[in-house]
Amino acid sequence: GARGAPRGGGAPPVLGGLCMALHDEADTLLVDEARVPLVLAQAEGTAAESAFYRDALAIARGLAAGEDYLPVGDGRRFELTPRGRGRLAPWPVSSDQLLGHRAHRESAVELALVAMHGLQRDRDYVLRDGQVVLVDETTGRAARGRAWAAGLHQLLEWKEGVPASRRNRTVTQSTYQRFFPSYLRLGGASGTLVEARAELRSIYGLEVVVIPPRVPSQVQTLRFRLLSDEAALWASVATEARSLCEAGRSVLIGTETVAQSEALSTVLAARSLPHQVLNARQDQQESRLIAAAGRAGSVTVATSMAGRGTDIHCDPDVLQRGGLHVILCQANSSARIDRQFMGRTGRQGQPGTVRRMLAADAALLRRWWPGWWLRLLARSDTPSRLLELTLSIAQRRQSFTNRNERVKLSQTTEYAERELT
Repeated sequence: GARGAPRGGGAPPVLGGLCMALHDEADTLLVDEARVPLVLAQAEGTAAESAFYRDALAIARGLAAGEDYLPVGDGRRFELTPRGRGRLAPWPVSSDQLLGHRAHRESAVELALVAMHGLQRDRDYVLRDGQVVLVDETTGRAARGRAWAAGLHQLLEWKEGVPASRRNRTVTQSTYQRFFPSYLRLGGASGTLVEARAELRSIYGLEVVVIPPRVPSQVQTLRFRLLSDEAALWASVATEARSLCEAGRSVLIGTETVAQSEALSTVLAARSLPHQVLNARQDQQESRLIAAAGRAGSVTVATSMAGRGTDIHCDPDVLQRGGLHVILCQANSSARIDRQFMGRTGRQGQPGTVRRMLAADAALLRRWWPGWWLRLLARSDTPSRLLELTLSIAQRRQSFTNRNERVKLSQTTEYAERELT
């Protein structure tokens, strides 16, 4: 806390040192969420700037994919082609030095393309109470109070037809990698820290201590299944969920996005299978939905928000019949996140089962493997071990990419601080 100066003058107030930080689910905070900076921002913006971004969005809507712009990197960013840049010529040039600059106009249109095609409703954000609310990529929860910078948030609001807020200006920023080591004592706990051991040591100077479980695990992992597409995946998931419900089990199904959870819900409803959906739209009902998830015959469809810090208590008759069954339909960037969700069953030595089911067109698989290989694997006789190896390689590649992003972010911030001091 701040220490006040003595009355009558003296030394100015100073901020006391950061003493101790203890993190629950430490790897989520220190690793998974460390790809974005910690930003302190305040609202600003003018009517002229709002009109400028509206014009950029209108122009972006008239551009042709593959001719006027091309995807860059992971497909969520876009770059104008020479023809696309030429399409900006009719746009009246502002007298403002920034808004009228050619490069700024082009980057504004490229940002509008991100809002239109790179960010998707019910995957990256949801609409709630007439507002665009970000969905945390790691936890799957609605992240109220967060906003995209540089006009992107306002572009999304205009795209969705909701009242636009004021653009945020970054006042200052830091990184998780630089902020948390400032504590005199830093520690935390999680059930999935081992895989992040090297990064926790090199970035934060933290060693990982493994505490063995009090009782051995009784969870059984069933055969990995890869389906040809999402339609086949949801049909298969619905069939298995019904079979288990009729046997008196409880079922938790994990999907990657809000949109996927609702698509599966539609399939389950069409088959008259009662179920509950837990995603960023229903996060205010989370405790009620989780409380009912362990009852006999219950089916809960959830995004990653059910994979962290969630204890699903099964009824005694459910435990006698085999416990909670988890169907994981997520292809996460890290195997740690998979283990977090699968760890919802078999708590404290209770029985439980887990099965992974994926669609061959899952985004992570498509990013790192050619389509012909995935179609080949989608055959019914593919060995589970080969499917696991294919997913593992994709996750290792993506984890390596994400770690490079974290290192680059930390180095960029350190360089900027050094240059400004």
